[in-house]
Amino acid sequence: MSVTPTLDLVRPTARAARLPVVAGGPALGLVLLALLSLMERPVALLLILVGLLMAAPLGYLFDDAAADVVAPSPSTLARRRLTRVALGAPVLIVGWLVALERGAYLESYEALPIGALSVELLAFACFTLAVAAVAAHRGDRSPGLSAAIGLVMVVALLFMVRQAVPSSWPIPEMQPHLHYRRWWWVTAASLAAIVWASLDPARRRRWRRA
Repeated sequence: MSVTPTLDLVRPTARAARLPVVAGGPALGLVLLALLSLMERPVALLLILVGLLMAAPLGYLFDDAAADVVAPSPSTLARRRLTRVALGAPVLIVGWLVALERGAYLESYEALPIGALSVELLAFACFTLAVAAVAAHRGDRSPGLSAAIGLVMVVALLFMVRQAVPSSWPIPEMQPHLHYRRWWWVTAASLAAIVWASLDPARRRRWRRA
């Protein structure tokens, strides 16, 4: 099978995708990690803040002026978005791997559940993309910005709720098996939202008529 159609899609998508903005997340995350080294005994859990900063701009991958096109198109909305994610995901993955390697100086790093934290970052990344996809579906012209704001608000809400819970309550913290299960559900729900919001408008109308 010829790769020409794929290249014909990748080239314009790479030009249109806001990859420099997405790459700014990992760059700022690594800057934050470097600044943490200036603190006295920074705790290893601060690494998740680095990951959240890296994931915040991911929604800009779905800034797509052609998302509202309802006429027949050589490339579907879902295919364009999949290509954008394929181009942007390696940026986040490489940044996170570098952060894990550079963050070894953090206090209690050896006891940190790296796998659980990585799953949590994956869930937040998928959540950010889901917010961007739904925002674009509802006509938002800046879904990337909306997704970044949504991520910050959700993280802040989770933090406030956790702080409001009395310490005597048996709330699980970083037990790996519970952590994995919780964030895998978030990831699955976010992916489902992305798939739904990435259906072409014409297909949605056909489903509604049916």
